[in-house]
Amino acid sequence: MSPRRGGGRAPWPGPRLAAVAGLIGPLYLGGTIVTLTLRQGAFLRALGWDPLRAPTVDWPSGLALSPEGGWMIAAFLISGGLLAILAVGLHHHLARSGPPLWGPRMLGRACPASAPSPSLVGPAGRRA
Repeated sequence: MSPRRGGGRAPWPGPRLAAVAGLIGPLYLGGTIVTLTLRQGAFLRALGWDPLRAPTVDWPSGLALSPEGGWMIAAFLISGGLLAILAVGLHHHLARSGPPLWGPRMLGRACPASAPSPSLVGPAGRRA
């Protein structure tokens, strides 16, 4: 942050940035999931996924193991980063009204949980 006159920190850009990040993150993640599901359907079926009979088997995290898995991992990380921006924006906005600030804190702690770890758990939850 750039210093301001008087030695204070520059103000947070505002709730608008947080709101935009909060809107873009889920849309980007959802669009990536839909696109990769359509492109990697055969790979998902090889893992045991079926859209009607087994819709949750390795989906959508199993997409990170696909040949285009880098795109899915990047989408998880970008979405988590945008979620962190939303949490910081909520914290700054709600801090003016006083405690409690548990909502933004818990939202901020959820960001690392959105990062996948396909190297630790393979298809269908079996240890790699």
